[in-house]
Amino acid sequence: MASNRLKRAPGDEVGQPREGFPHSEGEAGALEPHQAAQLLGDIPWEEVEALTRLDHTDPHRILGAHPSGEDLVVRGFHPDATRAWVLLEGGQRIPMLPCHPGGLFAALIRGGALPLPYRLCFGFSNGSTWEREDPYRFLPTLGELDLHLASEGRHWNLHERLGAHPRVMEEVSGVAFALWAPNARRVSLVGEFNMWDGRLSPMRCLGGSGIWEIFMPGIGPGELYK
Repeated sequence: MASNRLKRAPGDEVGQPREGFPHSEGEAGALEPHQAAQLLGDIPWEEVEALTRLDHTDPHRILGAHPSGEDLVVRGFHPDATRAWVLLEGGQRIPMLPCHPGGLFAALIRGGALPLPYRLCFGFSNGSTWEREDPYRFLPTLGELDLHLASEGRHWNLHERLGAHPRVMEEVSGVAFALWAPNARRVSLVGEFNMWDGRLSPMRCLGGSGIWEIFMPGIGPGELYK
């Protein structure tokens, strides 16, 4: 991906943590109050709790990369992880701080600009790690016009939006998944790509449309899912 997706302030290097944030893997620890204010922003704690209970209808609102002043905050979720890192282009490895014991982690990325190309790496108590593209860093695969026409019952090509369709988002190949489930409280995507674990890939509900959506990077035709 083009390096101009990251802006640099004079004398700064993209990816360097702010003062008071961890600079190496060994420094990640408990979240201090001033860090929580930056890493969680205006997200109410009730929403964080809902996410970790797998009861949030818009996980993308919390997870992924989000502006934080002149910087970006990246949040990731894995309920079994004990450690996590943001992997930036160029080999930078930024440790994430635990924000909730249920598996929410976050890191402040200095000088980052959206869209930010990155991967996440989760570490577990047995010493193993799991590296992945973050599906929560991508914009919705359905636009406002799609949702408007679908809500009026006039989207004659809705079959091209719902279901599973290979796509390229921000130069990353993957599959866009969408389904209409207006009465659902929670929808998760499971498959071989997440070890059939329904906790790892909750989908978002797009407004009041009843359409749930997620873009899963790094997979293609023939992938098993449900």
